Amino acid sequence: MGSARSFRYFTSTAPLLTAFWSRWFCLFAAAITLLSTTALTSGLELQQVVIISRHGSRGFLTKDHTTLQETADSPLTIRGMDQMYRAGQYVRQLYNSTTTSFLSEGYNGSEVYVRSSDYQRTLISAQSFLLGLYPPREQTLTNYAGVFKAPYDIQQVPIHTVPVREDQLLRGWLRCPTIQNRISEFYKSETFKKKERDNADFLKTLESITGMSDIDLKDFYNVYDFIHLHRVYGKMYLNLTEEQWNKVVDLADWLEYHKYKKEMVESMGAGLLVNDIAQNFINTTKNRRKAKLLYYSAHYPTIVSLFSVLGVNQINKTLQTIPYYASLVFIELLKGDNQDYYVRFAFRNGLESDTKDSFQYYAIPGCDRKACPLKTFNKLLGSLEVRNIEAWCQMCNNNDLDACEVGYVYKRKLAMTAVGGFFVRVFVTTIATILMVGCWFFCLKKRCLPGDNYRPRRGLPDLEHRGPLAGSI
Repeated sequence: MGSARSFRYFTSTAPLLTAFWSRWFCLFAAAITLLSTTALTSGLELQQVVIISRHGSRGFLTKDHTTLQETADSPLTIRGMDQMYRAGQYVRQLYNSTTTSFLSEGYNGSEVYVRSSDYQRTLISAQSFLLGLYPPREQTLTNYAGVFKAPYDIQQVPIHTVPVREDQLLRGWLRCPTIQNRISEFYKSETFKKKERDNADFLKTLESITGMSDIDLKDFYNVYDFIHLHRVYGKMYLNLTEEQWNKVVDLADWLEYHKYKKEMVESMGAGLLVNDIAQNFINTTKNRRKAKLLYYSAHYPTIVSLFSVLGVNQINKTLQTIPYYASLVFIELLKGDNQDYYVRFAFRNGLESDTKDSFQYYAIPGCDRKACPLKTFNKLLGSLEVRNIEAWCQMCNNNDLDACEVGYVYKRKLAMTAVGGFFVRVFVTTIATILMVGCWFFCLKKRCLPGDNYRPRRGLPDLEHRGPLAGSI
């Protein structure tokens, strides 16, 4: 009877209970979502930020369509200096809000570390960026010897670099035969040939507009760069409509994306860079931070290769384009209230328009949110084949660089088989034994024996007890 009454009561109130709990469940889910969103925004404290920039506007240069080598070191222009100066100002404003000051007013070595490729345009870009990041301020020193002032009150910040030939960190796509071979095969592919056929008439039109002859799709970046710089500086009038210019941009974007996409460069292009960043993040979590801000002055292939190795351009078509001059990549390390660390990725495509901020956060594939747990981030990088210079040399099939020659010997040692190692040890042990025995007999004959034909029957102990030798002084 009691059971039946309870059942009737439950069935009669079930709709009310369902509605009640459904409402509370929805409120609970909304609260959890709100809390998660809040935790990912206001609950995260910035610990370190890595910024990679493309240099500012430069002069003309041309590239080889397969080796990607440049014909000359094109200098930065005054316009490019201004772009990078404003980029530095933008970064200071971004991270120094009214409530927090990530960067101090005066430079100190523990706050920023700067690395540039060894080109005029990137080195001067770094200098201009730093002038905006640390604007001039009065710097006076007074002591018994007099009063000293910093020249023009400029805050001097050191810029580190290495020779171009050895810079696989920022230019990993160069001197990489594997990438060169893949690009050559791409030019033979049906995908490329179809694009070439579809745009044959347009390439002929561009020949008449620019005065160039025999424009080849393989070299189209050089055509795009030529037209772009003429439009920027207006030094030569080109009878090019806006529609034609947009088509030039689309074609150049298509070509460069396919040259540096993930299937082409894999982790050879930026694997060393992204692992360097990850290692710096790990060191920061262990209280061994190199600097608050790590700034790399680099090139557009550096940025596009970084997009590819992280996979962000595979799911975001807006990142399948040639980055503008003074573009900025941001990779942030943040710490949550739960003491866990997160990584956040953002990109600002140039500074052409101050009224339209293109700064935007992007989710890294493999992370289900824009604030990616550091453990997840490191796990994603763990699958990369190139994580050190030895791996880069091997994957690129490069044995010409000094670093690769050392790495090649190292890999040969690691690849030695157990049998080979056993025979080497036997050989070394045999040689050592022969040398030791030879030295023993030599010592015995030259220093221990009294005569040429004397041979003691009981060896050296007998000699020790014989007393002074005949004829000794």
